[in-house]
Amino acid sequence: MKTKTDYIPCEEHFKNYSIYKKHPDLFIPTDKVPINKIKITQKYFDFPNPVQEERVNYMINDFKAKNSKHFKPMRRLSAEDMLKYKETINRLEELGLSDINKSIEKYLAKTKNYKPDTYYHIVDGAIGESGVGPGLYLGRDKKVLKNFYDILDEDKKVLTFKGNPKWLDLMDYDLMNKFEKKAIKKYGKLTDNKQFRKYCMDLGYDGIRYYDPQATGEEFVLFNTNKITQI
Repeated sequence: MKTKTDYIPCEEHFKNYSIYKKHPDLFIPTDKVPINKIKITQKYFDFPNPVQEERVNYMINDFKAKNSKHFKPMRRLSAEDMLKYKETINRLEELGLSDINKSIEKYLAKTKNYKPDTYYHIVDGAIGESGVGPGLYLGRDKKVLKNFYDILDEDKKVLTFKGNPKWLDLMDYDLMNKFEKKAIKKYGKLTDNKQFRKYCMDLGYDGIRYYDPQATGEEFVLFNTNKITQI
């Protein structure tokens, strides 16, 4: 029968931690810690320690990126998730908008408006289309695409596509930055940012899913256009 002890033992391997040797004045291993001497201070249970959701998402996604040659996140971020990122709000504020919430409602994609495997492209809606390299730029929220890329109401044609391309998911800003650095390191800075297309396809993907709050939020650039069909 196991008897109840009145102390917490310190295992031998814990005593050999390098942190003890680096900071002997802060950490002193003790063979036995009497339980009755352990005090719990309630004030430490509740203190200002706000959690930044974007940092949590980044840690989750970056873990997968560091343990795979690809960049596929463990948790798929939605357009709504990205609105919680501080960087998203900062980028919107850079535009000097008089009403950010109104602009979000009018110009940023909402997943509730998506249809399965359906994408849209505004003909001649070329605003911002050089950032991720030459390709077919697509969105999934038809209404906001029209609002943004046909902002002058010129009745630009909207093309509809169906398909299920294999997207390289770079919605998280930090993952996108890492991808860009790796592409430039491998290919250098090519004309029209073609290094992004080359590197994306090297990884076995058809295109990139990313987030640009200064456009329509969640957007896609498709390099392998054989993966979709115009309807």
